[in-house]
Amino acid sequence: DGAMELGLQRFTLGEWQSLDQPSQPLLTLTTRNRWMFTEAIRIPLLPPVVEGELRPGATISTQDGRMYVHVDDEVKAAHCGMLEIGDQKITMRIATMSADCRSSNQVLFSICGANTAKQDCDQASQVYSWETRHDESANIEVGLPDIIRIVEAVYSDYVPNRTPPLAEVTDFNFSEWSSYDHRVYISRDNRHLDTVLHETAHAIVDGVGLEDVGHGPNYAATILEVFGRYAPLIDTRVMRKNAPRMGVRVAERGPRPVSDEGVEVVREIICGLGDPGKAMCDAFGAQAGEISDQSVVGRFLGGGRAGNLSWNSSVRDDGSLWAAVIARSAVDGQPETEAWLEIACSRNSELLVRFWWPGASTLSPDVNYQSGSFGWIGDRWSVRQDPWNGFHQYLLATRASEVIEGLMWASSAGYPWSIRINDQERQYEVRFELAGLFGTPAQANLALCGLDREQASADRFVGHGSLFNGWYGAGDDDDGLFRSYLYLESEEQSGGGSVARISMRCTTDSELDAYVSWRAIEAVPATLSYRVGDGAWRTERWRTSSYTQSEVTHAFHTPPDPVVFLHRLIWLAGDSSTLVVQYEKDGAAYSASFDLTGAFETPVQRNFAQCGTFSELREPGAPVIDWGRFGEGFWWGVVVADEENPRHEAYEPGTVVETHIGLQTPLIAADDAIARLMIRCDQDMPRVDIYWEVSPAVDRTVRIGVDDGQMESQEWSAGPSNWGEYRLQRNGLEGTEALELWTALYWAAQRGALLTVESHVRNRPSQTFSASFDLDGLFDTPVQPNLARCGR
Repeated sequence: DGAMELGLQRFTLGEWQSLDQPSQPLLTLTTRNRWMFTEAIRIPLLPPVVEGELRPGATISTQDGRMYVHVDDEVKAAHCGMLEIGDQKITMRIATMSADCRSSNQVLFSICGANTAKQDCDQASQVYSWETRHDESANIEVGLPDIIRIVEAVYSDYVPNRTPPLAEVTDFNFSEWSSYDHRVYISRDNRHLDTVLHETAHAIVDGVGLEDVGHGPNYAATILEVFGRYAPLIDTRVMRKNAPRMGVRVAERGPRPVSDEGVEVVREIICGLGDPGKAMCDAFGAQAGEISDQSVVGRFLGGGRAGNLSWNSSVRDDGSLWAAVIARSAVDGQPETEAWLEIACSRNSELLVRFWWPGASTLSPDVNYQSGSFGWIGDRWSVRQDPWNGFHQYLLATRASEVIEGLMWASSAGYPWSIRINDQERQYEVRFELAGLFGTPAQANLALCGLDREQASADRFVGHGSLFNGWYGAGDDDDGLFRSYLYLESEEQSGGGSVARISMRCTTDSELDAYVSWRAIEAVPATLSYRVGDGAWRTERWRTSSYTQSEVTHAFHTPPDPVVFLHRLIWLAGDSSTLVVQYEKDGAAYSASFDLTGAFETPVQRNFAQCGTFSELREPGAPVIDWGRFGEGFWWGVVVADEENPRHEAYEPGTVVETHIGLQTPLIAADDAIARLMIRCDQDMPRVDIYWEVSPAVDRTVRIGVDDGQMESQEWSAGPSNWGEYRLQRNGLEGTEALELWTALYWAAQRGALLTVESHVRNRPSQTFSASFDLDGLFDTPVQPNLARCGR
């Protein structure tokens, strides 16, 4: 009649028995992709009175045919959930599913032997049930050679400084980790991935020194970490969510890996099993990740290592985002003993700065740190005991944003960062190299730290909106490129518009632009100062440019590193909501203030968080490709070979042909005439050139001096030169002599010295002209690495 009926039969004594349809069947699809049917059954009534002791503090009794257990002065009704009574491997289980029990969905507890610690005993059987309910996708059989490799690889990811356990297959009917002989024993009848990972997790807990017996909260947190990395089909977020309902206590976090090499080993093994491992193999590519630039929208997942830096990012089983970047440094010059400086985003979306220390003697909370050699800063950090990966303790910065701000500045300027600590025996000083610390793929996650979890994990934002003093948006432009943008207008107004505007734009997800534009200003100096709230002023040399649109001229300040500037603003804005920028020109100060309230909490923030952060770390020997200006008289650039430039047809496209830095200054005692100093690396040849805006030919004799020092005569080349449409005279020096002058100028530039150059008309020593160049910052441009390698 078009109706479908569901019936059950039970195979009993060699025959299929008919079973009446229950009045209230419970029919569900479990996470194992199996249909489960549960019916209420009657249990014969127990004797009217039964009493006895299960273990000290736990008794059992029956009243009117119902069983009750008294544990630590609490009465538990045994008809709900599960009761396990046993010692070691002997277990009796009673389970029923009455309507009341289904509604409460509670697990009773476990009763173990008298020799088992109560806190561990009460959780042991629940953990087995918890794992069994969720880990069936990892029930993949593996052979002994693969078991040995898995145990070694997984253990080494977490405990790199100890010999991995040996793995054996035994004829026992159970598997176990033995700390006594440092071995993992796997039952011959249960050689499955989930079992191997279960026992290896026990070994990891012991290896990192966590205080946890058996299957306690630290073990539960560890198995979640291990399942998430090496068996990505298992939904560890669901496991953590279901843990309380199943009577399983889980620590806030498990140990963090220091390597991702084991992930690739396990992936290779599982993918090599063919059909049995296909689903899990595919999951590695989509979820767990090898060391790569793998990302999800708005976030990076995975890890890696480059030099003294490592990074790791993952989605925890509760849905929160973990991100950490670590710089390593040897202690007392011993490579085998390392201290770590870690910047991380916690489960609660708070930024952390931690100094991990391998020494066992208790640290003092009083620390001193400095960037470069700019003076020590005294502070008081928290001392925490948290054994992890061979460490005994760590120091936690009490003002993380302030420390991070200093680290970002030091990293962008190329300075090291040092910290002095004290224990009960002596003082230590540890120095960290920070190059690339804020350029790893995990930087996007750190930038998202503190953003609402739903916003941080959502898809890329498309749309637009407004702020009190600005607007934001994201979408395809007229050329079909996806762009995100945020504009803030200054509070100061002039001529019907704001005095200045802050603009942040991201093209696709790869290039971040940030700048301050000044309205009705023709040009601005390179030096810009800014501060957030009542914080200290920060003065930096910014790139400059200008253009005219609709008869209105705009001048621009662009930060040397827009990503660093944006992330610095995000952290500083957490304590205040006002940004003030200021520059000085011709003895007058020009400033503008911006209200940052809500500026970094818009939906477009998740687009910006990943922008510019996923580029691979540049190889140390790779040339820098960059060009820009610091004010009107200071510029730099790189000439790259391309197919359209005949001059460079002998070079492969993309080859750096020339790197140059230029300074321009007025000629002394001359009206409107200028001189230009050019430092260049031309086809790996160091060169220094002075261009004079004069008509007569210049002599080969050039006199130079630094500051008020004595002028020295040198013989340079001389001749005319074209500069665009201008005809100039040039004095030049190249090769070894130019390299020696570079070195002298480099040290002079560190103290902001002046270089004075004199020349004269050929054969007329009395007809001279001279110029003075301010060397401050001359060798601080982005192309300095190219010059540092030139001719060497």
